[in-house]
Amino acid sequence: FSDLIRLTPGECITYQTSLGTRMYRVTGTRIVSVNDLSPLNYSVSNRLTLVTCLANRPDVRLIVTAEQVV
Repeated sequence: FSDLIRLTPGECITYQTSLGTRMYRVTGTRIVSVNDLSPLNYSVSNRLTLVTCLANRPDVRLIVTAEQVV
């Protein structure tokens, strides 16, 4: 997750599980307060939301959102 900060909109993420592989296109990145849970709100789209911390920034989180490529 340390390289998530380098992702930009339009890039693809491959998500692989035992059930198969899916492709997601990054739609955005943002930094939010550690207490902000709104990026995890319900969505009708098949969306991938990645949440990670930032080095030396315990008060914020990096959010990367991506939508499934059909």
